[in-house]
Amino acid sequence: MYDYTTFGSRLKSLRKHMKLSGKDLDTIFGMLRTQMSGIERDKTKPTVKRLLKLSAVFPNWIFTGF
Repeated sequence: MYDYTTFGSRLKSLRKHMKLSGKDLDTIFGMLRTQMSGIERDKTKPTVKRLLKLSAVFPNWIFTGF
């Protein structure tokens, strides 16, 4: 079961729902797998630049989670 209260857990849930691998998401956002893994585990925070890219790729999700 996922904890949907954190940004990282919501991002991981979206990735799995879209049937994307971690590598797919890394490619979309142009980052290393360790960086994306850190964000998904809530160890690091995404930069504003990455949040903007995320909102461009998944426009509704960033605000609604859907």
